[in-house]
Amino acid sequence: MCHQSSDPRGSHSRTRILRGLRQVRPDRLTVPRRRSRASLLFRTARRVDDLEALASRNPMRIERRVKNKVVGQVLGRGGFWLWLWK
Repeated sequence: MCHQSSDPRGSHSRTRILRGLRQVRPDRLTVPRRRSRASLLFRTARRVDDLEALASRNPMRIERRVKNKVVGQVLGRGGFWLWLWK
């Protein structure tokens, strides 16, 4: 016997969080969050730092930059940054 959920929309109706977007439900339209000027400037500065590391052609600097980005992303997905700033 198949178990049917009491939710008519099924299991895909759970709330999901997508990077750069507000909480999203599959049955609703999503609108990207509007970034503040400061957020845009910091984002641009991070991109420039990435490009400078690549342009330096220094393999140690490139490796360090990539490692720091990966570690930061893993910590962010694990909720560390949210916990840190609470």
